[in-house]
Amino acid sequence: MKTNSVAIKGKDSCCGCGNCAISCPKNAVRMDLDGEGFEYPTVDEDLCVNCGKCIKVCPFELAKDEPCSNVISCYSGFYNTDKEHLSTSSGGVATAISKSFIKSGGIVYGVAYADDYKSIIVKRVDDVKDLPQLKGSKYAQAYKGDTYLAVKLDLAEGKKVLYIGLPCDVVALKKFIKEDHNLYTAELICSGITSPSMHRQFVEQIEKTTGKKITYFTYRNKDKGWHWPSIQAFSGGTLSYNKLLSASLAGYAFKTFMRYSCYNCQCKVYNKADLTLGDFWGLSKRDLRYNSNGVSAIIVHSEKGVSLMSSLDDFILHGATFEEIKNGNPRLYSCLAKPINREKFGNVFAERGLIAACDECRMWKDKIKDLVKELISIINL
Repeated sequence: MKTNSVAIKGKDSCCGCGNCAISCPKNAVRMDLDGEGFEYPTVDEDLCVNCGKCIKVCPFELAKDEPCSNVISCYSGFYNTDKEHLSTSSGGVATAISKSFIKSGGIVYGVAYADDYKSIIVKRVDDVKDLPQLKGSKYAQAYKGDTYLAVKLDLAEGKKVLYIGLPCDVVALKKFIKEDHNLYTAELICSGITSPSMHRQFVEQIEKTTGKKITYFTYRNKDKGWHWPSIQAFSGGTLSYNKLLSASLAGYAFKTFMRYSCYNCQCKVYNKADLTLGDFWGLSKRDLRYNSNGVSAIIVHSEKGVSLMSSLDDFILHGATFEEIKNGNPRLYSCLAKPINREKFGNVFAERGLIAACDECRMWKDKIKDLVKELISIINL
């Protein structure tokens, strides 16, 4: 085994960004799916010259980096138009920033569903009318392909680029691009990501059950309230699936079946983004900044971040403190603990799929909790 390559890294030290593959000067690294549906690098020992380039661009190789936790300012906020507000996961700040950025001549990269809703991909958007594709939380890992190479090409042509992604995505991009005055980044407060194969199987199961192709899908519809997000799927104009995220098979898989590196994330204390965005959890309903349709939390880390927040249309901003945001978002600074049945779920999933994995790993107490959640959400309507 080559000791100066990603061949030495374990699954708990790989976020699947693909930097190693696109940076290898000998094309000795490729990204392959494992049985759980996550991408990991495979090194061709015959082609590898042990140059170490793949290690240098790995976002988990942060030992020599200085932690960056600079906070310039913090905000809460939400769209002041219900149509925009309800179509987003929280307050809609990522959409507001993206719209302003594109109107100023920039390009936005964010996560979208493929046309059939079975895959999740990173998409390049340069027209405001295409921004709705980037709305909403996706929960499963997005396929990046040559995204970072595309960003590099846009920057080389003098274009402004805003990249919105998870903390590991942002660190990986900045490891690959280095510094560029036209690159702007926003990281999302992240609990972790589950398998793209899980998402595909979940969507395919809905289609199998209903006998209809899905034409719209969301993990976080807010009909039952911001705190009670529902998974909804439509076939044409007909609602074909509607269930609380937390009480669904996908919701159980998300909390049980994350990428191994998510339990060992090293990108939380090494913030490299211009902005951190997420839900303003923990905000009291009596707080004047509260909105039942969702509130965004915004942490500004740089002057670029300041400029991104300077001209948002139809968006209400209120001041906030870092401590307020931190208190409601423990995932800002800590990882979720690995569930005791993580390995079992992954093994069954790899062999027999999502339904079998949930059937064998969900205990009666989980099913009872899910039923109670459903009843509470109905009562709260």
